[in-house]
Amino acid sequence: MFKHIRSSVIDTLRNNTSYMITLMQEYGYPVNGALFRCPSQDHIDNDPSAHLITNSSVIFCFGCGRTFDIFDLYAEKEGTSRFGHSWLEATVKPLADKFQLSFDVSSISQEQLDKEEQY
Repeated sequence: MFKHIRSSVIDTLRNNTSYMITLMQEYGYPVNGALFRCPSQDHIDNDPSAHLITNSSVIFCFGCGRTFDIFDLYAEKEGTSRFGHSWLEATVKPLADKFQLSFDVSSISQEQLDKEEQY
């Protein structure tokens, strides 16, 4: 989801491990290296199989193979959109606000969104 849009705020949120850790703690996930249940609502994870990979700020689930960056985790837990300007409004903007980063949704053009859908 939106791995190729260039925005300093999106890049900062995606690559800052402390932001991911803060969000994980708010959702009750351990951040001490322990395995935990996969955030995916599609994966019934009876045996904890997910882990935070701190050097890349992503969660990886050994059970289903999915990875979650900060946007994926937020969207999964909050049930927000993962597409187009709705994603920017419902996922990126609240995270930027949470971490006191200035983000103008209109700074991402429709052309950038259209290109992203080609990947």
